[in-house]
Amino acid sequence: QDLPFGTRGGADAKHYFPVDGEYVVTVRLVRLGTAAIAGLNDEHQIDFRVDGERVDLTTIGRKGMVTANGGTGAGSGATDPDIAGARADFQYRLPLKAGSHALTATFL
Repeated sequence: QDLPFGTRGGADAKHYFPVDGEYVVTVRLVRLGTAAIAGLNDEHQIDFRVDGERVDLTTIGRKGMVTANGGTGAGSGATDPDIAGARADFQYRLPLKAGSHALTATFL
């Protein structure tokens, strides 16, 4: 993968966009079981870039989130409002020129 140095994983994709226009790109976070988001018991920054240029930098999660069963994390019994309502998908509307573009979503 062509992820930037200093990142802690993520995904990269090269895609050919056939015409100039606005495209919607969705970044979906890994879930535990059916719907809970993995890793929310710690704070993470998600860096989304197109052709190396930052489009968005978002912080998710925080230390000490507590679930209904007393554990920490994004378990299915989440009671912490930050877990229960956490954004799992990030959608970006991007005006792009026709041609090949590199898309990356990484954790800092």
